[in-house]
Amino acid sequence: PRVFFAGEHTHTRYYSTVTGAFITGRTQALHVAQELIMNNDTEMLVKANTDDFTKIQWKREEPP
Repeated sequence: PRVFFAGEHTHTRYYSTVTGAFITGRTQALHVAQELIMNNDTEMLVKANTDDFTKIQWKREEPP
């Protein structure tokens, strides 16, 4: 049980920017993935990737 913080407010150099939000979000996502792999929780890792893929597909099928 850990809490991972991300967002532009957590970056020391690029605070209050989209770049800071992107960098910290990506970094924390990698940390979460590493935690799941270290704990052999591959089922949760696969589910997270599947859920994200489903959301992306749903957005693409949405009419303009």
